[in-house]
Amino acid sequence: MTIPYYMRPIKYFFLCGLILCLSTHGFGDTWCDIEKEYSQFEYTPAAPYIKLNPFGNAPLTALLKFSLPEKASVSLELKGKDGAPDLTRSFQTPQTEWEIPVYGLYPNTDNQLNLTVHFPNSTQTYPITIKTNAIGFNQIWSIPIKNQQNQNYFYWASGGKNGGSAFVFDEYGYIRYIFNEAKDTTEKQTRLLHGYLVTDSGHGQIVIRSLLGERLYEWKMPAGFQSYNHGIYEGPDQTILVIGSLPNTRALISGVQMKTAYDHIMAFDLQGKLVKKWNLASVLNPDRSLYFELSPKISPADWAHLNSVQYIPENRTLLISAKHIGFFKIDYDSGKLKWLATPHMLLHKSGADGKGPSLLEHTLVAVDENQRPYSEDIQQGKKNLDTFHWPMMNHDVKQIAPGLISVFSNNGPLYRKDLASIPTSDALLFSVDEEKKTISLKKKIELSEYADLASGVTYMPDNHELMIFSANLHNPNTRDVFNKLYRYDLNTDTYLFEDILIYRSYFYKIEPISFEHLKELPQHTPCSS
Repeated sequence: MTIPYYMRPIKYFFLCGLILCLSTHGFGDTWCDIEKEYSQFEYTPAAPYIKLNPFGNAPLTALLKFSLPEKASVSLELKGKDGAPDLTRSFQTPQTEWEIPVYGLYPNTDNQLNLTVHFPNSTQTYPITIKTNAIGFNQIWSIPIKNQQNQNYFYWASGGKNGGSAFVFDEYGYIRYIFNEAKDTTEKQTRLLHGYLVTDSGHGQIVIRSLLGERLYEWKMPAGFQSYNHGIYEGPDQTILVIGSLPNTRALISGVQMKTAYDHIMAFDLQGKLVKKWNLASVLNPDRSLYFELSPKISPADWAHLNSVQYIPENRTLLISAKHIGFFKIDYDSGKLKWLATPHMLLHKSGADGKGPSLLEHTLVAVDENQRPYSEDIQQGKKNLDTFHWPMMNHDVKQIAPGLISVFSNNGPLYRKDLASIPTSDALLFSVDEEKKTISLKKKIELSEYADLASGVTYMPDNHELMIFSANLHNPNTRDVFNKLYRYDLNTDTYLFEDILIYRSYFYKIEPISFEHLKELPQHTPCSS
């Protein structure tokens, strides 16, 4: 399986940070201003043209431009702070005109950088000092409290109470990238998808930008479609998968036709064209009250509460997390259910009208390490074992290898007395045999705090580690809300890194990221003047 870039650990961050002048102009004029300024002088590697934060919303980015007398490749090296390794980036295609997006700056720092030009017959290095500004009081506070290996990894945080803003922080507690969304609201989220900043307002508006912050595309989703919080993901062929609700879609629940919520997925291309859509009420059983009594806050109309979707290219499927059900796979093209991982209750029908076939033949059977089925109490979720329990109030389901799936199980209090409960949250690894329709628990990592929403697990394959993110944790003494991030070694079953994160409140998404996949030249609109 090809691991998406956001699931890979970071060895080299796409770096360099340089400063010259701030831009206060609008998006439409910025490239014209840059070209006008650049044309007034001849810029060389020894004295390049540098513009910090060219679009006014990414203060730890810059644009670097210069010319060479002959074609050459270049490389950049940023010196690390507090013992952090230096960060390097190589641009291999020889050329004479260079225009390079710059990321990875330390805030409020005289950044030390080496720019090296690799000519055919010689190499020359030019030292540059880059002064950056402080990032203000609205920053995320990252406080490492355990770091055994001092890895040069980076993490992307967005969503939640910080709305459309997004951050990258390192394991040394430094913020290395900020995107500040204008008129930030709690409904907004900004994700890094296909190498673009994708901001979803939660009210039908999508804006796509480069990482420098330039607005590239802006469009509205179909009338009435209501996306929400943490519901945008990568689809195939540069598409964006958006979870939400459509108006006037109803299902028969407890004998009443109810308008449903958070049970649709739509696929759009980058320009906003609707490519596909899926109504999960037609696939599953909306009239399934299994989890309605988990909390008095859950409405029967919110029968699924889809909260993550991952496209699996090997077999063109979608792996979907439904907070109030479990997780399942559907065929991308036909939308048909492949399998369902959920307690074996209320599975006798399907469809928005309740007239569809039973779901039991598609429901996975829980088996032990010897492939023997567990008892009915386990299958139905009425009893939990350390060796197996179904995920409850789950988030962020991912296939990390064929047949191996990670889940963040929020668990939480149960109001149905016949269902078992767990007082803490877990990171779970399940093995799924899609042909035999069986599921087994390969790893259970019980966390020290209960995370009542969001959160996630991401596999970091290079070192066989998990990044575990716990959201909306509560300090019992101060009532403050904070987040935690862990890096867990699956080889030794130990925590290698632990970090406390504070920013207004909680985040919906934190994931390891890499900028290595980005193109050497930033995509931008041509000058209109």
